[in-house]
Amino acid sequence: MMPCFAKRQVLKHLLSRPVCRLWVTGIIVLLLATLPLTAFAAPPASLALEAFVQTGHSGNINATAFSPDGRYALSGADDHTLRLWDIVSGKEIRTFHGHSAEVTSVAFSPDGRRVVSGSNDMTVRVWDAAGGTCLHILSGHTFYVRTVAVSPDGRYILSGSGYRYMSVNRPDTDARLWDLTTGKEVRVFTGHRGHINSVSFTPDGRYALTASSDKTLRLWEVASGQQIKVFKGHKNIVKSVAVSPDGRYALSGSGDQTLHLWDIESGRDLVVFKGHTDSINAAVFSPDGKHVLSGSRDKTVRLWDAVTGRELHIFTGHEKDVNSVSFNPDGRHALSGSDDGTIRFWDISTGKEAKQ
Repeated sequence: MMPCFAKRQVLKHLLSRPVCRLWVTGIIVLLLATLPLTAFAAPPASLALEAFVQTGHSGNINATAFSPDGRYALSGADDHTLRLWDIVSGKEIRTFHGHSAEVTSVAFSPDGRRVVSGSNDMTVRVWDAAGGTCLHILSGHTFYVRTVAVSPDGRYILSGSGYRYMSVNRPDTDARLWDLTTGKEVRVFTGHRGHINSVSFTPDGRYALTASSDKTLRLWEVASGQQIKVFKGHKNIVKSVAVSPDGRYALSGSGDQTLHLWDIESGRDLVVFKGHTDSINAAVFSPDGKHVLSGSRDKTVRLWDAVTGRELHIFTGHEKDVNSVSFNPDGRHALSGSDDGTIRFWDISTGKEAKQ
């Protein structure tokens, strides 16, 4: 048998001759031509890429939001921090330090330049998204700030004070409107008889909706602070409210384990969504308004048909309460945050964790 070094010497000698080099190259080309095209294809996404599951926080994840361009994710947690993530790489870009208690709610300004957060330290904070600097500390609430939202024109912040699971005997049942640029309080919305757990603006910015532990939703005129309408129908705390992209409908999630779809103009209760087996903590519309996404204490995220209320997918993977859900602006993906300390990225079409 020819030893290995002798084989290498023979091969080297053959390849030194032009005719032999051409002959060997031809053989290689013929061999490659017989291989299937799939041998050169990129590996399937399910094999090539990892799922976006983030565990960088050291406590419960209470809030999530996508940036307006869909490239970044923002989260707020019990570890008193906000964190900014790159969706493509899954890497943490920045940590925002400053709150002295749990961060309960987060939002981007429409241009993506500012980040807003609410906390159990009873403050709202405005941050520079690029540098992580705290620009304003908004003080006025006398209990936990459970929710924040930024108006569609980027001028105002709306915040509400509340408690996570039940109403407690504390006096702050107001929503507060702030000037985002100056940090000054503009107006107080008074009328609820329980803590405010969620707030949302209509797309035109003229009205705001609030969800409360008094089991109601309320519609307000932003310019005057006047209460326009009260929505009654839930049998327990209302923990979440969202407005449809066309501004015609409101969506609410409650401790009674149901979602309700409301006609904002008439106040009629149109559809009741049933399927969750525990309190619903968060609910949002898809960007096209055709679907609804919800997160619950039953550890699931669920996708629904917004018109019929039919359940389309159950997203499983979280091991504890789901506190937050948000749609990517492309409508094809979503985020959820949970008491299990993770943020998960979902493919809406399949109901599975997305590979990113």
